[in-house]
Amino acid sequence: RKYRFEVPKSKVFTFVRSPISHFTAGYNEVEYRWTHEFGNYSTAHIPEYCEEKGCVFHTFPMGSADRVWAFLGDLLLGKLVGLREVGHVYAQLGALPKDLRLDFVGRLENFDEDWRHVVETYVRTDSSPQEYKPDRSLGGHNSTNFEAGESAKRLVDDDHGFVRVLEELLMIEYLCWGYPMAGDGGGGG
Repeated sequence: RKYRFEVPKSKVFTFVRSPISHFTAGYNEVEYRWTHEFGNYSTAHIPEYCEEKGCVFHTFPMGSADRVWAFLGDLLLGKLVGLREVGHVYAQLGALPKDLRLDFVGRLENFDEDWRHVVETYVRTDSSPQEYKPDRSLGGHNSTNFEAGESAKRLVDDDHGFVRVLEELLMIEYLCWGYPMAGDGGGGG
């Protein structure tokens, strides 16, 4: 099914983050969800799903580099497709309708400056841009500081091979959003 978006006189914008930072945050969320329940939402199906699909990442110790590498392998082999708990690790581009034309793409790393640009450029008002400040208490995840998921961030810091594999996996993000890759002297993001 195709959807067409026609919004006359409106401007469409989004904010993205570094592809590798997005992936590591997503992995952190996966590890958090593996061990936590969410209100009425149960995560009890995850081990059964992984057994059925032949995933191996969950057989390694939580918080280990081996578990992160195995997760990446399961992801690349398509063994995690259909498990909604891993959605955060996929490319940010996939969350946008493919026919959508963006007028502006801001970066979370430059949020204050980019948000000011959105307000000053697209908001028609006599009010000050300061009145359109975002509420920073919103957003974020309970998983943000979950220690077991930090292993992916450690690999990014310590293992250039891991960074290169992630950059290949997320190449479309680098091309679309213009983030520098590690080989470009940008640290991979």
